[in-house]
Amino acid sequence: MRLLSLVLTLVIISGLLVYYKDAILPTNTDSDQTVKQQSKQIIDSAKESGEELRRALEAQQKQMDNLQK
Repeated sequence: MRLLSLVLTLVIISGLLVYYKDAILPTNTDSDQTVKQQSKQIIDSAKESGEELRRALEAQQKQMDNLQK
């Protein structure tokens, strides 16, 4: 009985591993960027997005000030 439950458990676990292999293993392995370069690129794009949001907020604030005058 124990052997049967062990085999059944192994079948279920291997099925889950095959089904979710994309979530477990990285899919893009041909990248020539290091993790440090990728993180720097993400941080730079976040800074650019923040600057764009700041400019948009300042433009809206100017419009609000002009409407209140």
